[in-house]
Amino acid sequence: LVVGLLRELGEDDELAEIPLAEEDLTVLARSDHPCAGRPVSIEDLARQTWIVAPAGTPIRTYFERLFLGMGTTPPVQTCEIVTFHLAESMVRESQSLALLLYSPRKARELPLGLVRVPVALPDNRRHIGVTYRRSAGLSFTQKQFIEGLARRLDHGGLPH
Repeated sequence: LVVGLLRELGEDDELAEIPLAEEDLTVLARSDHPCAGRPVSIEDLARQTWIVAPAGTPIRTYFERLFLGMGTTPPVQTCEIVTFHLAESMVRESQSLALLLYSPRKARELPLGLVRVPVALPDNRRHIGVTYRRSAGLSFTQKQFIEGLARRLDHGGLPH
């Protein structure tokens, strides 16, 4: 059982997913970064240094497709980091941008010194939820855990 960002698997996959919440991919900068507080283009973003998730993760895939889809080569000077808190800390202490997931509430309550870069990202909404082995199903305890998590996230429970 894994709780986190869903990969949007198909019905024929060995793994099954239960979406519980939605979050938005957000470009984050320190408050005095040149991209903070002004509209920016994909070309502006392509000239920046980045803190992104490792290759093969859904966020990194989105990052690469974002630039390729706009006909721009993805930035090569990326720093890979897997810990959310450390990514925020690195943004605060550098002139790099980060692509991170935030719930609407968390996006309104960013840590001191961090701001959202005002850029419209296409198809930036992602599901957070539970992934499990389809063949194993879910035990009673796992179902109870997921129900509790769903209530905590204000989703309303397991799909029927």
